[in-house]
Amino acid sequence: MKAFGKFLLTLVLLPASLLLQGQTFTSRDSLRGVYRHYDFSLEGPETPAPKGYKPFYISHYGRHGSRYPVDRDYLWNIVRTLQPVADAGLLSELGLGILDDCHRLDSICRAGVYGDLSERGALEHRTIARNMARRWKPVFSRGGRVDVLCSYVPRCIHSMENFTSALSEECPRLRYSIDSSEACYAYLVNNHSVKKAPAAARLEVEAAWDDEFWQPFYRRLFTDPEKALKLIRSRYLLCEFIYTNGSMVPLYAPDSGIDLMSVFTDEEFRTIYEAYNDKTWGGHCNSVANGDWRIHRMDSLLVSYVAEADAAIAAYRAAPGCGSPARRMKEDAPVATLRFGHDTSLMPLLSLMGAEGFHRQLPTVGASAVFNSSIHMTMGANLIMVFYSNRSGDVLVKFVHSGRETSIPALSPYEGPYYRWDDVRSWFLGRVQ
Repeated sequence: MKAFGKFLLTLVLLPASLLLQGQTFTSRDSLRGVYRHYDFSLEGPETPAPKGYKPFYISHYGRHGSRYPVDRDYLWNIVRTLQPVADAGLLSELGLGILDDCHRLDSICRAGVYGDLSERGALEHRTIARNMARRWKPVFSRGGRVDVLCSYVPRCIHSMENFTSALSEECPRLRYSIDSSEACYAYLVNNHSVKKAPAAARLEVEAAWDDEFWQPFYRRLFTDPEKALKLIRSRYLLCEFIYTNGSMVPLYAPDSGIDLMSVFTDEEFRTIYEAYNDKTWGGHCNSVANGDWRIHRMDSLLVSYVAEADAAIAAYRAAPGCGSPARRMKEDAPVATLRFGHDTSLMPLLSLMGAEGFHRQLPTVGASAVFNSSIHMTMGANLIMVFYSNRSGDVLVKFVHSGRETSIPALSPYEGPYYRWDDVRSWFLGRVQ
């Protein structure tokens, strides 16, 4: 392989904090990239807060949970690519089996569920909400207002509904203010013109494509590879379409018996994973080619994080008995801000914040040496900022990424994973353009 680093290198260079509970991330199930299910076994322990500090506010962004293919075209990318080859009589039995599997998957999804949340995705969000309520119980136990901001895309709305329903079961005294308007979407997601970034990243990955490495795969897929490949627009996209659609099958059709991934050898699978993972970084994170403008699509969202946190802190400090366990928040006092959106917003947001794993600017090709979307950006991935105060009203904040405490490497912590909010606030506002 010329273009993409050996998988062993990926494992060696991953932050040690991500290699948890005996996970080695060598199985196919753990290399599904952004299409991997949420893995609760990776959630980490809770570091006790500094003495005298209690949690009082949570600021959250969650990706929607596991879903069906976003639309029929996404699944049909495989069919459009291979059908002309089949019509020319150049598709092997293996290739014909892929076409048949696509038709079977289409029959599963045609009942109006393309793009929607799957049962697994609903359970993910209910469980994440319960874990949050129990892990930081003092935030919710005295009631208060939860501000909910949600993308109007149905899978996000259904994720939010499951999350808030489970949170209400744990904390029945909460009140909710919900916004899923177009205006909310505009700054929560802000995907205007962002398609050019993944398109540019794809060209970088394609330019590094080692076609010689893939010759055995072509020979298994086609009866005459030389003739068949003349009918294929992009050899990289052929492999990507099979990989991405195959990665999603366990999310919505786990009992179907369909395994598109079986067409790849282990080495081929690792190679296409790394290629798509590199493309993910190049299109949505702090890449050398696109990061300088891509991450700043989230500027207005990050500014709103600061404003909403400032309002919550002011309300907390104004309540009688600041820092006292007996404090009773007013009904309209904000205790949490919950946001529900997409991976294509959460990745640049984490990059803009400078969170661990997203803080360095990296080239697209080879980013898999330090970035693993199978850990960093699964279905249901989330960032939770937990705010703590003492009796004097001093405020600390901790960052928890998909259940694991994480860091802002550019900042010095107050203690352990806890940072002074004033330091974080200044850092955030200094990051926006």
